[in-house]
Amino acid sequence: ENIYNTFGLKAAGSGKWAGVLESLETALEFRGQNVRGTEGLNGGLRWDNLGSLSTKGLLELTENLSLDLGARLDWHETYGALALNPEGSLKYLLGKGQDLYFEAGTGYRYPDFNELYHPTITYLITPLTPVEFGNGESGNPDLKPETSVNLEAGTDLLVGNALLKLSGFLNSFSDLIVPAENGSNFWTFLNVPHALQVGGEIGFHWELLKEVSINGDYTYVDSRDTDSGQLIPTRLRQKLSGGFAWTVAPGAQLSLEGRYVDRNPALYNGPQGSPPIIIASAYTVFDAGFKLEVVKGTNFFLTLDNLFNQTYATFQGLPMPGRYLELGTTIGL
Repeated sequence: ENIYNTFGLKAAGSGKWAGVLESLETALEFRGQNVRGTEGLNGGLRWDNLGSLSTKGLLELTENLSLDLGARLDWHETYGALALNPEGSLKYLLGKGQDLYFEAGTGYRYPDFNELYHPTITYLITPLTPVEFGNGESGNPDLKPETSVNLEAGTDLLVGNALLKLSGFLNSFSDLIVPAENGSNFWTFLNVPHALQVGGEIGFHWELLKEVSINGDYTYVDSRDTDSGQLIPTRLRQKLSGGFAWTVAPGAQLSLEGRYVDRNPALYNGPQGSPPIIIASAYTVFDAGFKLEVVKGTNFFLTLDNLFNQTYATFQGLPMPGRYLELGTTIGL
């Protein structure tokens, strides 16, 4: 029902030097976008113009200590305000392939047109319709921009042929944009006035043999509405992934990866007269792939996602497609 158009222009430049200021990057961007349709627009046309100026510089403070500083200035015609978001990363080099780092910054995200003007779709409800489908889908033209303060600290440790990564993070949000059911049981997007996301991640990559490497990663996240103290439904709670890559012959690689994903429980309104239904969407899937370099710059690839055709769901409990096969090639000229 809605037609979306977008266009943009971007100019960027960078330089590198010897000395305290090792590098500097600057970019200027303008984007125009419009949507024509019926949802929240009364059949009219909505234009948005956006602009941004960003810069980032790397300072070498000592032989082992560096500071990466940057900032982004955004302008959005509809919201009529300039948003300045600074960021910085302090890194201390412990040795070859080993470091400690601390990052801090702020974020600002405008709701996109799909979140604002997603067409209203009313589902045909039958006794067989899963309750988590709700009554339909709709956008929310009253959404506010999302702001955040983001902190992260971690380390990279190289031990022999194994690289270990450890990190912890804290993100404080105002007006966090989340998918949720409204009072009419339509899936839409809403603002959470105050939210906190705290978590950590551990990962490794190990060159077990010259032809074989293995990797693994575990992430845990606690996402809460700080006003109510409740978990934010459907947000990622934990993820465990791992896999291996095997170079079976020069230029030929076989890979296998599995992942377990668990989300915060979501509370759905059951049929009339029935109690609400709580669903925790957790699933495990495996993917496989094969790449072959026929000649330099030309590759043949085969990927098979959801290898065992596992049934799993999106944030709102809607079933996703099953096994997926893709075959293709990239050609270098």
